[in-house]
Amino acid sequence: MSLRSFSDPDTEFELLISEAGDRGDGHQVGEPYGIRCVYCGATIEIDGPDGHQTAIDDLPHATTCPQRDVVSQYYRDRFVR
Repeated sequence: MSLRSFSDPDTEFELLISEAGDRGDGHQVGEPYGIRCVYCGATIEIDGPDGHQTAIDDLPHATTCPQRDVVSQYYRDRFVR
């Protein structure tokens, strides 16, 4: 299985930044609250509703997304053999 790092220069993600004050979930203006894949638009909040810290590994990419193989080093070390 070939996996790429989210920090590779050929990957593209964007941080979602709060622009409208308290969104009701504790995020203030200018504070990052999520991650989005620029290819398929998959998004995930950085702090999930249960307080769980999410990461690039949790993005629900479309099945045709060219970045479905992008994971963190932590994920590779822990789950890939």
